[in-house]
Parts: sequence; C-alpha cells; structure tokens
Amino acid sequence: MPSVDSTEPATGQGIFEGVVDRILVLSLDDAEERRSRLPAHPADFGITRFEWHDAFRPEHPKVQDLCQQGLVASFPPVSAVARKPVTAPTTC
Repeated sequence: MPSVDSTEPATGQGIFEGVVDRILVLSLDDAEERRSRLPAHPADFGITRFEWHDAFRPEHPKVQDLCQQGLVASFPPVSAVARKPVTAPTTC
C-alpha cells in the first residue's frame, strides 16, 4: 500500500489499496436511485474505482434455475440494521 507521501499513483481503492485487485458492487440494474447515491459513500473511504455487477431479483429465471440445482443459500433477515423487521423472500 502506498504511503501518504508516496509518488506512486493511487488506484482508487482507498482502504483496500494493495489488499484487493478490484471492488465489485452488486445492485439491481434498474435501481437508479441507489446507483446515483452509492458512489458518495465509498468515496468517504477513498474508494472511487469499482465495478457494478447487475443483480437479479428472486423471481428471475436464472435465480430459479440455481434454486432448482440447490445452489442458492438462504439467510435470516437482516433486521438489526432495518428500521422495521424485514422478511426474506422465499426464492426456492
């Protein structure tokens, strides 16, 4: 990781500089509001370079195909950070 006084150019990976090769951000492709506001948050930590990866909704045929193959894990709802309890959708 370059030091503060280094002449080596920053990669835009902020706190992950020298730790990871790239940063991926998952988001639904139609989540325009999220995609417009999200870059400001990582920038607070020096992260200005990342790649968007389009996510799929649970009902998407690709997700359903993975479900049928037993390749989709389910997790409990994340209500500790939610303002109200969140119920996880049943995908499989």
